[in-house]
Amino acid sequence: MTDKSQTAARRSDAAVAEAAAFWSERLREAGADPQLRVACDAWLGEDPRHGRALARADAAWATARMIAEEPEALSLRNEVLARAAAGRKRGRYLLPAAAAASLLIAVTAVVLQTTHAPMKGPSGNAVAAGPAAFTQSAGGEPRTQYATAVGERFTATLPDDTVMTLNTASHARIDYSDAARRVVLLSGQAYFDVAHETDRPFIVEAQGREIVALGTAFDVSLVGGGVTVTLVEGRVAVDPDAAAPGSAEGVGAVEIVAGQQWTERPQADAPEVRTVDTRRMTAWTQGNIVLENDTLAHAVAEMNRYSMRPIVIADPALAELRISGVFGAGQPGAFAEALAGYFPEIEPQETASEITLTRAF
Repeated sequence: MTDKSQTAARRSDAAVAEAAAFWSERLREAGADPQLRVACDAWLGEDPRHGRALARADAAWATARMIAEEPEALSLRNEVLARAAAGRKRGRYLLPAAAAASLLIAVTAVVLQTTHAPMKGPSGNAVAAGPAAFTQSAGGEPRTQYATAVGERFTATLPDDTVMTLNTASHARIDYSDAARRVVLLSGQAYFDVAHETDRPFIVEAQGREIVALGTAFDVSLVGGGVTVTLVEGRVAVDPDAAAPGSAEGVGAVEIVAGQQWTERPQADAPEVRTVDTRRMTAWTQGNIVLENDTLAHAVAEMNRYSMRPIVIADPALAELRISGVFGAGQPGAFAEALAGYFPEIEPQETASEITLTRAF
């Protein structure tokens, strides 16, 4: 099939999807109107694709109805409607049903997944589910380690009843003693719901920095080469001068409160503290990726963290497109399908090893 034929076929499929969304909406509004039903039946009889498209549209509406009041779904709806309005201003004709179809394709890409299967640590040592994970001795002290592969997520209850959740491609070592509860985050990202203990502080070490919990729930990430601490509940003290290479002398611990994020980047002059949406920042613990007016380049980079089959943007111009929505981590095919429904200019091409995003026209 030539490029022109592929483009024509894609536009034809898009027209069918728009018509299906239109009929799905009209039938719900008009109920058992016999004339409307006759007209719809005539449309269904024109092409076998029409029946399948209508079934998908009805299923999408049912899915959207279940999660319609979720903040992420509302954000996505507003984004799609804004794009539709912008299209009308530019003179492009877009049926409300077409905008709704784009919205629903993206909404139905919300896939919740939880992976708790046994996995292999970076050194190849078996890491079993549960507290009795792979251990090694260091100076007579046992050290428990947990690790996740790409696309996996794992939750462990530590000896003090603290709950630790590891994100994709992450590795943590548990070093508990009578004096302190210490977790060393060696790579990736982890979320901690800390059990209260008066006598033993809970400390997370990440790239030489120490994060001391003061009765709290928080996220620590090493993604991107720096250290990021996001506080959901309580308080934490971050020590940016904990024997890390290149750290500035005389910088004391910084305390942050719920809703704040402390970030230190390799090339930055100083750490940054800002207010963030903690639900968005910790959506990964539920298997979700939340995008809010992010560039496609950022969205693809985030999706690729969770999959061995990467998404590749072939046309640099596509990288600057903006997208909002909630997507299942580790679901690159569903994400690519959502993009195709949301952006008519994107055409995904899938192989066993990767998904390439090309320009459709």
